[in-house]
Amino acid sequence: MSKTVFCISFLSFFLFSTCFSQEVTMEKTIDYLNKKLQGKCKISLKSLATIEFLQENQVYREDKFHLQSLDPSLVIFIPEDNVVKLSCVADEEECFARWIYKNDIKRYYSRLNIPTEGLDEKSIQGIEKAFKHMIKLSLEPDYKLYEFFE
Repeated sequence: MSKTVFCISFLSFFLFSTCFSQEVTMEKTIDYLNKKLQGKCKISLKSLATIEFLQENQVYREDKFHLQSLDPSLVIFIPEDNVVKLSCVADEEECFARWIYKNDIKRYYSRLNIPTEGLDEKSIQGIEKAFKHMIKLSLEPDYKLYEFFE
């Protein structure tokens, strides 16, 4: 009898929690990042991921890259620089194409720094998790996440 009650309780809990859990999609992830990074940069995704960097509400720089070119394990917060760093996978040296509008310069880089100045620790950790999630979504077709970033 106690095994039956336990099994019913476990199945009820599992079904209840799965029914009310929502998958964190790419769209929700980008919305989350854009909210957290408002005023600093804006992220979009078409065939390439694009991050526009803002200064006084004007785009001064744009970086484009393939999410598949990034290593999720290398998304890290660097406290001394107050940035979350994104890095290319080991065999790609320059996966970020950067345009600096003021000087009309285009260059390639192996890393990209996302500014986190003024954000609390919880937000910074959420940004790290969100970028890792974006990369994993692009690399692993069956990857899913049901727990939000904060």
